This record gives sequence, structure tokens and C-alpha cells, in this order.
Amino acid sequence: GDAHRGDERRTQRLPRGRRVVPLRRQPARRQGPHQQPDAALLVARGVGLLVRALAPRRLAAQRHDPPPARQALRAPLIAAVGVAVVVGGAAAVVVAARGGDDVPAGTAGCNGAPALCERPVTEVVFPATHNSMSAADEGWFSAEHTGGIGAQLDSGIRGLLIDTWYGRPGSRGVATDFAASGVDRDDLVREYGPDAVAAVERVRGRLGFGRRNGRPADVYLCHIACEAGATRLEDVLVTVRRFLERERGAVLVIVVQDQVAPADVRRAFVRSGLRRYVLEERPAERWPTLARMIRTDQRVIVMNENRTDPDIPWMLPAFEVMEETPYDAATIGQLSCRPNRGGTRKPFFQLNHWVNDVPRSPRTAARINARDFLVDRARRCARERGSLPNLLAVNFYEEGDVTGAADRLNGLEAER
Repeated sequence: GDAHRGDERRTQRLPRGRRVVPLRRQPARRQGPHQQPDAALLVARGVGLLVRALAPRRLAAQRHDPPPARQALRAPLIAAVGVAVVVGGAAAVVVAARGGDDVPAGTAGCNGAPALCERPVTEVVFPATHNSMSAADEGWFSAEHTGGIGAQLDSGIRGLLIDTWYGRPGSRGVATDFAASGVDRDDLVREYGPDAVAAVERVRGRLGFGRRNGRPADVYLCHIACEAGATRLEDVLVTVRRFLERERGAVLVIVVQDQVAPADVRRAFVRSGLRRYVLEERPAERWPTLARMIRTDQRVIVMNENRTDPDIPWMLPAFEVMEETPYDAATIGQLSCRPNRGGTRKPFFQLNHWVNDVPRSPRTAARINARDFLVDRARRCARERGSLPNLLAVNFYEEGDVTGAADRLNGLEAER
């Protein structure tokens, strides 16, 4: 079982992650003419230099196209549960609300709505957050959300996109352990250039991050530079587990950009108590309905982007069951519906709905997260790709109305 396999360690070198997001420096505190910068401010300035050095380049997107037999896992969502409607002469796609007469006992519905209970999980639209762990309220440097994962779940978010790295805690925070994460110096030089890598090493050394402190590496949620923000994975999973204990009708999807060994991710799920709520394995044919997931208490789907393990069947290979749109839009006009990783015709379809502006802009997020804007883009992608996006991943979930967009696409507006 999982508990006995918890001590397995990584034996292979891991692939690199998929993207690097430039981060923003926070304003420095005002100082008197004779004051010297304190240690915390020096760390903040150093981290700013570090992440700016990492910012110019982005790790290349990897295309994962499994054999054709694995691609035809479902009929297009439009044909399965959608209805085409004409609004002002233009075709739009909405999900037809159906069912609702089979609500699991002790709940107010499935993800808050009785009408969703009898739909397969692949035919339900989930509001989701990109870099879910990057939260200002939890001390992240240049965060992409205000509230942390607990606050996101309480606000109606039901999809989490998280990044796992090995980190080493120290007196000044957590430092990314690139070697343990399977990224050596040559990898960094190839991706960022020798000058950027040398600059990062100097800054890490001056801040004390570059020296080994004898503490073992642990699994953290970081966005490449744990120095700019890090949350221990096990602690976050405890938060998710407690949420599920309170909200018996909640179903979640967790997508992990993994830079750690699958056995170490499993260990965190087991120790946190969240493992008991995870869907046991990928269905051979039809995916379960939300009602069935709730009744069996297997209410979390977990996908790993980079590595899986046949001995961990609940850790699904993300791009064998999910397709997506590009994630590297630099402007609003570059938000497209082109296929990216995962190809097409997958059970899940992730809409990467954020702009990589520098610095990250809540104002931009407010514009593109507006319900009409988000619904229009999702419907356009449904027309172009043949299925409706069912993971709406955004930055600054507090801006706009991603949950309202999911409601509209789920056909729930008349109900709520």
C-alpha cells in the first residue's frame, strides 16, 4: 500500500518544468538617512535580482501526444452534453443542465449544484487557479493571487494548478534544491545563459541560500525560485483535506507541474490524509459522475505533468487525459485556442487564461476574468476544438468572475 511505499526515493533524473514566470519586486520600506537596510530587506532585494535573472527566458513547452488509442477517450463534450444555441447569429456552446434528482445525502448538491450530480466529471466546468500556491496573504514575493489555496477553495475554486520542487529550509527562508529537483547547472546555463546563472549564484551565495545547511530537502510548492515564495506541499494538502471534510459535496481537480519524484508526492498525500479522497485510477471507459465520486468519497482527481509511476495508478499522466491552450500569451490579443500539450480529443480541456505581463497585473486579470470575456473565449475554443474547456485556469481569481463564468458554461445561471 501507499504507506509502505512512502520511503521510496527518486532514482532517475527528472525532466525540467515548463515555464518561468517573471516576478515583481515589492516596494522597499522607507528608511531614515542613517538607517542601514535590515536583513529582511536585503533578502527581498536579493531575491528580486534572482528572479529577474531567471525572468528573460521560458522553459520550452513539451508536447505529449500519446498513441491514437489513448486519444479517443471521449466524444466531444459538445456532442455529449452541449447544445448549440444561436445568439445574434453566432453559434455559442453551453452545457445543458440535466439530472439533479440524485443528490448525495448530506450535501446541498455536487460542487454546489444538484444539476451537476449526474454529469460525468469530464462534462463539468471547474473554475481553477494558475500557480494556486502563489498568494500574497501567505508571504509570496510578487504573488499571482491574494488569497491562498484555502481561501480559493472557500471562494468556489475547484481546480488547482500547483508546482512542486525540492527545497531546503534555512534561517532566511527556503532555497530551491535544483540538484535534487533534477536540474543541474548545465541545464540552467542552456536555458538562461551563463551570465544569468552566475548572477543567480552570486545572489544566492550572498543571501546564504547557496550554502548547504545540513537540513534535508523537502517538497515545496514553488515557482522555480523557492526563495521568492515557498509553501510546504504536505501543509497545503492538509488544508485541502480539511476543506473536503467540511464540504462533503465538493469535487476537485489538482494538476501538478512536478519537479519531484512521484513517490515523494505520494508520501505528502498519505501523510496529509488527502490520499483517502483521491480517485483510485483512471477509468477504463466512462468517467464517474460527480454523485458517484461523492458517494465513494473519491472526490479528488490528481494529474502529474512530467512523471508518473505505474505503482501509483491514481497519479494520472496529465497530457494523456487532458489537452490545453497555449500558456505563454504576452498580451490579451495573444490568448488563442490553438492546441498545445496533450493534442486534442482528451477528456479534460484546460483553458490557460492569463497574460504573462511584467509585472503581473490585477487590472489585466480583471478585464480577462470578466464573466462575459471568459465565457466568450471558452465558447470560441469549443467551436475551434470540438469540445468545451472544463478547467478555467486564471490568475488573480479575486478579479472578475471565474466562478460565474463556470456557472454560465455549466448552464446553472437560472438555478443560482
